[in-house]
Amino acid sequence: MKKLFLIVLVTLSLAAAEKPFPKGIYEEVILADAQSARESAKAMVASLEKGSLDKKVFEKLALDWKRVQALYIAGELDEAYADTPREIDIYHNAKEDITVQLDRIALGNEDVAKAMFKNSFKTINALEYLITKKTLNAERERSMALIAARNIESKLSDIVSVYEKEGKKLLADENRFNALVMNQLIASSYELKEWRLGEPSGLAKKYKGSRDSRRADLYRSALSLQALQTIVETHKRVMDASGYVDYGDYAIKAGADSEVLIVRKALNSALKNIHGMNGDLFSPASKALYSDLGRLHNGYYISLIGALKMTSKILDADGD
Repeated sequence: MKKLFLIVLVTLSLAAAEKPFPKGIYEEVILADAQSARESAKAMVASLEKGSLDKKVFEKLALDWKRVQALYIAGELDEAYADTPREIDIYHNAKEDITVQLDRIALGNEDVAKAMFKNSFKTINALEYLITKKTLNAERERSMALIAARNIESKLSDIVSVYEKEGKKLLADENRFNALVMNQLIASSYELKEWRLGEPSGLAKKYKGSRDSRRADLYRSALSLQALQTIVETHKRVMDASGYVDYGDYAIKAGADSEVLIVRKALNSALKNIHGMNGDLFSPASKALYSDLGRLHNGYYISLIGALKMTSKILDADGD
């Protein structure tokens, strides 16, 4: 019986290792992360329905969402979902101070559902504020957080549906898959370097020498560096993974050996520096991390794109 069990384990392991490109990345990263985030949103809703504003449940949802956001291509598969990321997360895109408005709702008498009419009130950013803020009216704030969590759950369920519906068609078009994933890696790596690290730490030209944690992603819940790490780890699962043929393996077979090495070295160095920062976005190691993320972005945008003779979309370089 034991021998049979071991044989089955070895067989399953070999099957997993042989999951081909691009199926492995699509199923193990893109779809799996969306499904995990949806389940985390359901857990958040359930927690709030029981009357608890659980910060740990929120933390899992927030970081699961960052994985989805890092490689979001649902809007390219169905244009109806092009704006969904901004309907879930307004970091770096907010044109208003939602905290003042949310406090006003918490202290008001208007029906909560009617008062929470703005999409920005129902984002991960609003949920973060409601869960971490000083309590003004616990019952109303829990109801507000529940409205936000349900909206996020609904949006994530839509994303999963798109990936499940469109996956087979996308996997049959390898060139399109490559273009979509590479464009997203380029955009995400730029945001990692400039938005998530450079701007709050004062390393980016826009705010050179001026530190401000309020410019960081998820700073109210002290998840800024964890969010950055989660996204870098998602990149690594695309470019340097085990259990399936990753993008790096694919590119090496296409002749881009040295270019893949640049990207993989940048990813490994970035993760090493993040681990040495002890949760502090302003650690002295942030300068080295900023350089790592620059090499990662250039590795995608200049080296890998050129080696694979692909065409990428033009990024909005000012980040606005």
